[in-house]
Amino acid sequence: NYLANMEAQEPLYFFVRSAPGFHLPKDTSEPMVLIGPGTGIAPFRSFWQELEVWRELKMQRSKVWLFFGCRTREMDLYTEEKALLEREKILDRVFLALSRDPETPKTYVQQQIEKEFDSFYQLVVKEKGHVYVCGDVTMAEDVYQTIRNCIAIKEQKTEAEVEAFLLTLRHENRYHEDIFGITSHAGEARNKSTLRRGSRTLNAL
Repeated sequence: NYLANMEAQEPLYFFVRSAPGFHLPKDTSEPMVLIGPGTGIAPFRSFWQELEVWRELKMQRSKVWLFFGCRTREMDLYTEEKALLEREKILDRVFLALSRDPETPKTYVQQQIEKEFDSFYQLVVKEKGHVYVCGDVTMAEDVYQTIRNCIAIKEQKTEAEVEAFLLTLRHENRYHEDIFGITSHAGEARNKSTLRRGSRTLNAL
């Protein structure tokens, strides 16, 4: 990759991109589902550090779930920190998906979401919670499609109805994405998916 191919003393080019909509909700009682495989967990560490402050200030808070994925158990980031946060009820549930671990069946975060969808649905739909997705664009699209398909099955809705509902989540600032690593192929797939969503939404209206 870019960094691995660099020589010593070679100039490093980078840019800083803000994500103004990617922050904890103003209403501290609203549930949150955090989905961030690999380095996608980075912003969520700042989230749970802020949640620790909320607790110290005795602010009201609701349930917080974290879905994290990596290749092997040895690559699990912040393992001890997450375990402590779960014991202290700052994180209510922590899910780990391992895709290349020799002792564990291959699992991705979207499969964990599908497995836990009844409770996920309760948090996000019934209790009007927030979904935060951070990471690779392909993963983000897979997560979106999993949520879309699960809602369609659970509520017996058409594709257009589900797309309209998920668009409402975005308009209400309850579905947040911080996506990176857009390659030409992944970007094309993402654009096609976005166009399909827009077409379905217009048809629904």
